[in-house]
Amino acid sequence: MKVIEIEGNRELTGQIRISGAKNATVALIPAAILTDEEATICNVPEITDTDALCDILKELNVNVNRSTESLVINPKDMKNIEIQEEFSKKLRASYYFMGALLGKYKKAVMYFPGGCSIGARPIDLHLKGFEALGATVTNDKNKYIVEAKELKGANIYLDIASVGATINIMLAAVRAKGKTVIDVGTGAGFPGIPLKIYDPSIKLVLLDSLAKRLSFLEKVTEQLHITGVRFEHMRAEDAGHSKVLRGKFDVAVSRAVARLSVLAEYCLPLVKKGGSMIALKGSKYKEEMDEAGKAVGILGGKIIEAREVVLPGLDDGRAIIVIQKIKDTP
Repeated sequence: MKVIEIEGNRELTGQIRISGAKNATVALIPAAILTDEEATICNVPEITDTDALCDILKELNVNVNRSTESLVINPKDMKNIEIQEEFSKKLRASYYFMGALLGKYKKAVMYFPGGCSIGARPIDLHLKGFEALGATVTNDKNKYIVEAKELKGANIYLDIASVGATINIMLAAVRAKGKTVIDVGTGAGFPGIPLKIYDPSIKLVLLDSLAKRLSFLEKVTEQLHITGVRFEHMRAEDAGHSKVLRGKFDVAVSRAVARLSVLAEYCLPLVKKGGSMIALKGSKYKEEMDEAGKAVGILGGKIIEAREVVLPGLDDGRAIIVIQKIKDTP
């Protein structure tokens, strides 16, 4: 494994220009083939991932012109052919061509992507999303064949939050019929914002550890003309120790992917005595309830209801779990 060794205790001087974001670039390049017109991407970093993606574009007969920190992509004469392993294995982000080709041609054939040596990195969430849109997936000796007669919008629930899977599903869904909703299981303003729309009298606080996400949600509330929302930039595990937040809320809601015992540890300290914590959990909620019972009691709560629900477009069930705060958290 490669190592970067840094010798400290030295004064830093000089200037450096920061290039464009790698993670944005590796998604934008495959996304550019969804159009039939010329696309220009500026401030493109000079990195090997960019080189590898351009090699794939050329293999697909896409016209590519590169100059200093800019990339002009013209897919007018593009051919949807199999992406060979020698190209796909060069980088993890090669899998974005799977979603882009599926979205444009209803078929993508490519080998398993490569990437950094940081352990097993399956793409099952990506494939699950494609299947939800109406595609069939075949794995033939590490070669994936993803195809559909027609792609249709769907409600897609990711078992865990995944940026890569979200982007890939979006690429495939762009040309699908109907609307596609992706539930990534964290910090997307749900159910807080819908509850606020339903009952404007609610005083809502949205808490998240990512400043960019909160900034996005602020813009959402502005666009929807929603007032009376406060944004707290803080980790969930720290919020319960805050004098400003601890024991101040009538209701705390959460739909994160963490176990119920962990959610209770984060949320119950925020709820005042007599209030409630509400959590949306998956089909294995009974197991989580049994596991969380003792922790909930220690934190001053009591599980009073577990209501099973079926979300539109999903076969597997969900459960809304209500925990009443019967005493103050120690």
